[in-house]
Amino acid sequence: MLNDVCRIIGVDTETFDAVRGESDSVAGMILEMIGFIPKKGREITYEGFKFKIEAVSKRRIEQVLITLPRDN
Repeated sequence: MLNDVCRIIGVDTETFDAVRGESDSVAGMILEMIGFIPKKGREITYEGFKFKIEAVSKRRIEQVLITLPRDN
């Protein structure tokens, strides 16, 4: 769940509101952002966050590696 991920990584739960649409999960948010199921290895960035697709099936994103933005 996206709200749980936000709490775990220490960011405000509203951080992704602009791109999350109606989704409640990280995978759902990625689908909202790009509009299709990406292939393994695809990287999507948003506001310094990097989402790398680690595992995917024909119908869903199974695993995502999240890299946090670097502090300036």
